[in-house]
Amino acid sequence: MTIKNNTTFIHAHGRPQLYDGANGVQRHGAFVITNPDQTKEVLPSNTNITGMVTMVDVTQSLHKGETANWLQVRIDDPGEPTIVLSVGLGSFFAAKFVGLLNAADLSRPISMALLSVLKGEKFDDELSESSNVFPIFRSCHDNARLVPVWANGATKLPEALKVKFNGRMMNNMDPVNKAVGATLTGIYEKLDIIKKAQNALLTRSA
Repeated sequence: MTIKNNTTFIHAHGRPQLYDGANGVQRHGAFVITNPDQTKEVLPSNTNITGMVTMVDVTQSLHKGETANWLQVRIDDPGEPTIVLSVGLGSFFAAKFVGLLNAADLSRPISMALLSVLKGEKFDDELSESSNVFPIFRSCHDNARLVPVWANGATKLPEALKVKFNGRMMNNMDPVNKAVGATLTGIYEKLDIIKKAQNALLTRSA
């Protein structure tokens, strides 16, 4: 992924991130900006990020001998800094994020938000039983809320059955990760078609 100098780096977390708001009141969100001086800034829950998705990539990093895969999404909005949004792959949160990205018309601007909820907070007229983050994508042209769709039109993810690993019971995410990988391949193809159409239009108008 090619990065310009005027770029804002944001990480999308699958769990609420706490911070002190006005007058020391505790707030939370799930989008976290990394500033040029490497300090972090948590954006309030339900903050919208809007623009055109112009590139999607998967990168890897090595931490304590473990390889982590990261989805990176480049978002451009005329007159605004480029945003590079990263999401750690391998979770249901990331899988839903990819499904929503796949459901979007990537030839048009979209809006992304992360609604964070803490355990015990009121949510849908009830008290939330756990802390969670819900990705919400909308089409900018009609404000329609998108519903996740994965490869081959799937509207549900495969089950992640429990397996024993190093003495602990864990979800086997392999079927989910496979669906996410196939969906990302489709997203790459969509963006490639859009770019070719844009280049053809520019060539004709030159």
